Amino acid sequence: MKKSFQFLFLALLISTSSFSQSADADTDAKYFFSVVAGFNSVQLHSSGPIFEDTKFNSGYSIGLQFNLFPDYEFQQFYTRAAIYYSKERSENETPVVIQGEPVRAKGDFSFANIEAFIAYRFAKQATVDVYLGAGFLFQQKITKDDDAYRFIDTDGNEFPIFDRENLSLPLRFQSEGPKAALGPFAELGAFVPVGNKLLGISTGVQYSYFKTNSSAKLNFEKTTLYLRASYELF
Repeated sequence: MKKSFQFLFLALLISTSSFSQSADADTDAKYFFSVVAGFNSVQLHSSGPIFEDTKFNSGYSIGLQFNLFPDYEFQQFYTRAAIYYSKERSENETPVVIQGEPVRAKGDFSFANIEAFIAYRFAKQATVDVYLGAGFLFQQKITKDDDAYRFIDTDGNEFPIFDRENLSLPLRFQSEGPKAALGPFAELGAFVPVGNKLLGISTGVQYSYFKTNSSAKLNFEKTTLYLRASYELF
């Protein structure tokens, strides 16, 4: 009987200790959803003359983030997954000659974005929690080709760059435009407590490569600069 009691006591002690460690682990980890919005500035590039002399144009983004601090008070890592909508634009500064005609090219995109991100926190217990990290972004174009890729002639008339159906139209590339883009990005940011919630401010640069090309000889890329703010929801 005594041995049975000692065994039960030991089992209770072990389970209590395990529960306590689990509770501590749950308490130490911090995770939350936040709404994020911001501004971006995009410059398109191409291997051919279409986007040869583009300038940065402004756009915006809005979406949701899932933020995870594996051990908020003691570990210096921060990870994030996000989904968001972005509007991005870029346009040639000067005309380029396509098939003997001077035209300017314009890109006007709406993207659905998915990103994964990991960062290093510089001062994990400071009021201003500064971090620096890198991630990977996938973008699915949701704008139709006819609206996303446009030529502008010297009279100000706009028309699509790509037209797969009508082979008789001049100044058209006889294929579909790129549909998606992906690539890395780097970000510097900080979290600041506002009441019992966290406000985040971040800035970064993205490089995206359009994985679906219009032809084997015409590749599209873009550089994006951004400034965003996020706020903890729950």
